[in-house]
Amino acid sequence: MCKLVKYLLIIVLISCSFYLLLTYKFKIIDNGVYYIKTYKDNYLYKEGNGFVYKIDDYAYIITNYHVINDSDSVYVYLNDLEIEAKVLNYDEYNDIAIILADSKYFNHKFKISSLTDLKDNNISVITYDKIIKGELVDKLSSINVNFDNYSKVLDLLKISADIREGYSGSPVLDSDNNVVGIMSMVDVDDDRFSYAIPLDIVKVNDLESVKDYKCNNSL
Repeated sequence: MCKLVKYLLIIVLISCSFYLLLTYKFKIIDNGVYYIKTYKDNYLYKEGNGFVYKIDDYAYIITNYHVINDSDSVYVYLNDLEIEAKVLNYDEYNDIAIILADSKYFNHKFKISSLTDLKDNNISVITYDKIIKGELVDKLSSINVNFDNYSKVLDLLKISADIREGYSGSPVLDSDNNVVGIMSMVDVDDDRFSYAIPLDIVKVNDLESVKDYKCNNSL
């Protein structure tokens, strides 16, 4: 009898282990940051990240302008789920864009704050698959940066964090987990650091309220 009970317990434990493994494997993990792919002429064009800051009928997702620029279509990925998105508006100069996707797929959003609210220099960069801890080294004003074959003057956040290519569009969070910037893979003289563009809710609201509809895949 004892052996039978022992065998039954072993079977139950194995069954539970398989159940937990399967439910974990197929669980939809939504941290509010998403992998973004754009296509042009039916070919993969550019890749990056984006994050949700507002949800109503749509999920409002911020990414970099250089990720969606000149694309025919934009897709947001939540694990293996592919969701088509449309461009609402963009700010080419500051390298930010707002795209919209069906809100039924999203349940997490970030609060956008301001650099003036910073309590310390501790920051986190959130990508679609990891959290990267770092430090805000400096706030740079009027820095000449290069984008592909052209340059511009921007304000930048200089960050000590291990950010690789492909993480453009990831949010930079302060120690209160509020967004203060967006990663942008800009080319500056000192390549020992990563760089982000400062972000605040006023800038985002202005971009959201003025719809230029310039992109091929706009609403």
